[in-house]
Amino acid sequence: MNYIPTDEKSQENYHKYKDNIFKELTMNNIVVTRMMILDKMHNKNLINLTFYKRRRKLAKRKDKIDEYNSMKISFTLSSVILTIFGIFIYPILLNNLLVRVIYILYLSLLYIVTIVIFYIRYSKDHED
Repeated sequence: MNYIPTDEKSQENYHKYKDNIFKELTMNNIVVTRMMILDKMHNKNLINLTFYKRRRKLAKRKDKIDEYNSMKISFTLSSVILTIFGIFIYPILLNNLLVRVIYILYLSLLYIVTIVIFYIRYSKDHED
């Protein structure tokens, strides 16, 4: 017969074992999300179904926020690096007008996507 922990025991197990499960999942060299930790805990019967369902909504929201933050950082860094490349290195390498126009369009698109990601995150923060 399977042991089903109570809500109090599930809460205690969650805080007690989440770091261990995080370390276990990171050994596979993948990005570990809160949902993955919850799923693993539920599969090991460390938390019950009601606790799992309750925490799942919060975990999804926090994982989405983390994803947006990593996208913001990635796009911002790539925009800055490409801008530096375009200002200092690019003029030395090529003087072709077509390549320059394509590069400027690409860089503009990258900045637009970065601004849209910042706007989406900012508007989501102020909706709640």
